[in-house]
Amino acid sequence: MSFYANVTGYLQYRTDEHLQAAVRRLQSGGWLNEHRRWIPENGCQRVVTESATTIDDVHRLLVIPPALYRNLARVTTDLFPGVVRGKVVISSIDGCFDAWIERPLPRAATASPGTSSPVSDIECIGLEEYAQGRGLGVTEFDHEKYAEWQGEVLHQFHTEHDPDVLEILEAGHR
Repeated sequence: MSFYANVTGYLQYRTDEHLQAAVRRLQSGGWLNEHRRWIPENGCQRVVTESATTIDDVHRLLVIPPALYRNLARVTTDLFPGVVRGKVVISSIDGCFDAWIERPLPRAATASPGTSSPVSDIECIGLEEYAQGRGLGVTEFDHEKYAEWQGEVLHQFHTEHDPDVLEILEAGHR
């Protein structure tokens, strides 16, 4: 069964070995193609970034452009071994109405690629409670405008929490 989620973020790695392990994991899962370009909704041919790479080998930086991805949210923790700084923001309405913010734990930087030890901290956010706390109210499931309301909540959440991944990537090139 597939799980669709909006995912965006950035991860900076301590070593090239860690970055390359993350790239291999993303390629084996079908999220990056052979040219290291992102493919949203695993299996689609539409590539998120046509001209610019989102992987900076010099600064060991991996940027996840904001998009809807199939099953990527299930494996983001696999990308954290070797991370010295970063943040991944995830939200989904696929059988839930929730969001997550994942950040590296201090021990992530020294973890070996492929480690199974805890390397990230995940903050779980119920989006109905988030909406209430931001004055967006709560809309009942049978309300005809429910999907529109969910879209507004997701937009507000991502506006508040998403890192500026393009600025982070450009800063790495300076």
